[in-house]
Amino acid sequence: ADGEEIRTRTRDCVGDLDTCPDCKGTREQEEDCYCSGGWNSWKEWSICSATCGGGRRSRERECDFNRPECKNELCIGNSKKEDICNKEECADECQGGWNSWESWSSCSATCGGGRRSRERDCDFNRPECENELCIGNSKVEDICNKEECADECQGGWNSWESWSSCSATCGGGRRSRERDCDFNRPECENELCIGNSKEEDICNKEECADECQGGWNSWESWSSCSATCGGGRRSRERECDFNRPECENELCIGKSKEEDICNKEECADEC
Repeated sequence: ADGEEIRTRTRDCVGDLDTCPDCKGTREQEEDCYCSGGWNSWKEWSICSATCGGGRRSRERECDFNRPECKNELCIGNSKKEDICNKEECADECQGGWNSWESWSSCSATCGGGRRSRERDCDFNRPECENELCIGNSKVEDICNKEECADECQGGWNSWESWSSCSATCGGGRRSRERDCDFNRPECENELCIGNSKEEDICNKEECADECQGGWNSWESWSSCSATCGGGRRSRERECDFNRPECENELCIGKSKEEDICNKEECADEC
């Protein structure tokens, strides 16, 4: 009615309707069966892989749909596209240098001398310029919290982290969460932090619908290339959502991880 499509299904009760105690609930069930949704707006472009000479950048978009079988009807086209960026020729001379240092990491101990580190990245206009422009280390370490530790043990469990995603959308999946122990001296850990650092819980306990529901999520971003030239390797992964554990093989056909060759251009003979 009013442009919407409705589908129904019925079920029969085996036995006398007046005396059969197992036939509870409605005999007929209705649900919308029209498709609605479409592509969301494109996300921002990624950072260009080169500052000149033609690098690559990418952006992605996601598809919203009200029922899994509607995806192919509503979202025609690719969820990711790539573009060539910074096409201008590179200057003959090397340009770039070290970026600013990142913030220090947390100290590994609250007293008695722990360790902390920080890193920095090198920007350069041509791969062979890296060693010329960025002399020194990309990571440094430092001793922190040098004051002597108190005689007594101090510290305890930090708050629990958030629960992980449930392993199933219905029928009883599993989720977990973790917590860290802070202590002023290594030998204090067992005294201050009694109990487990990880706990698991049963989630989404409601019964599953009769039919399998779910499918592959979008691919994650590609990992960094293992080489800057001469052909390296990169990989990406995706996860499967399903409402019942036995549905995984039916809903998610294919691989959860794929690899690709990247930076195929030949390496320069000299640095």
